[in-house]
Amino acid sequence: VGAQKAKTADRVFVVEPCLYLGKTAPDGFWEHPVHVRTPQGPRSALKRTDYVTDIVLTATLRVLNDGVITEELLRSFFQFGSLKGFGAERGLGEGRYEFTLVKVA
Repeated sequence: VGAQKAKTADRVFVVEPCLYLGKTAPDGFWEHPVHVRTPQGPRSALKRTDYVTDIVLTATLRVLNDGVITEELLRSFFQFGSLKGFGAERGLGEGRYEFTLVKVA
């Protein structure tokens, strides 16, 4: 996966300079404790994560046409992300999404 990730990062680019979520404020937040071990001993903190729901995010991708990145490969990356999630707390099952790829000339 690491090699594919590096190949993709060098060949797939988001055209838009910024991607907006269409909202001016988060829909809510989630707070939970986090625990870490440091050289100074165990530490605890409260972590707050803002979230939004029910958004549509549209982006235009430019793909280098050298035969390395195929539509099938892009689809597999987006499918992996839709199952794993992205953003904060994806390890806890958050950040999952549905996607649609549309090919334009």
